[in-house]
Formats: sequence, structure tokens, C-alpha cells
Amino acid sequence: MTIKERIEQLSEELKGYVELRAELLQLEATKKIAALLSGSITAILLSIILLISILFASFWSAFVLSEHLGQHLGFACVAGFYLLLFGLLYMARRSLLKEPLREILLRSMLEKELKSEEDPDEWPFEKGRL
Repeated sequence: MTIKERIEQLSEELKGYVELRAELLQLEATKKIAALLSGSITAILLSIILLISILFASFWSAFVLSEHLGQHLGFACVAGFYLLLFGLLYMARRSLLKEPLREILLRSMLEKELKSEEDPDEWPFEKGRL
């Protein structure tokens, strides 16, 4: 085998490797996007159900309080409770909302990298990681 033939063979193998690597990166990106989308859709649906439940519980609370406090005072108390809750959440938004959400998103996006740091000798095709 001549040097020219070896160079051509290596060139073909390198092209194949680059194509396979590009396909692998595309599959990994697709997997991460699908996981992010499915998690987001699930969170949105659960949030809608929770919000509807809170809405009905709020109306019930307002009607019960109105029976005891007066015609409109029960609704005012429920509205005041939500305004107070909003104020507390707004003041603590960084520690209660921004930081935990950022950690959750980063952890879910970097899940594979974190696992590979824990066990660097593990072959990536094992246990359905791809």
C-alpha cells in the first residue's frame, strides 16, 4: 500500500468520523430539546390544573368569609391575601424563584455531562444514555 493510498484511506475514515460525530451531536441536541419540551408541556398542564383549583378554592373561601364578615369583605380579604403573597414572592423572587429555576434548567440540560464526570470509564452507549 502506497503512501497516497494510505492518505486517501485515512481521509475517508476521517470524513466518516466527522459525519458520525455530527450526527451524534444532532441526536444529542434533539434528545435534550425533546426532554425540555416534554417537561415544559407537563409543567404547563399541571400549572393550569393547579391554577384552576386555586381559583375555585379562592371563590369558596371568599363566599365563606362573606357569610361571616359581610357581603364584600370576604372577597376583599382573599384579594388582600393574594396581594400579600405577591409582595412576599416579589421580594424573595431571586432566592425562591430565579436561582432554583436556573439550577433545575442547568441540571436538566447538563445531565449527561454531570453523569460522565461521575463515571468517566462508562461507555456512553450503555444504559440507554444516547
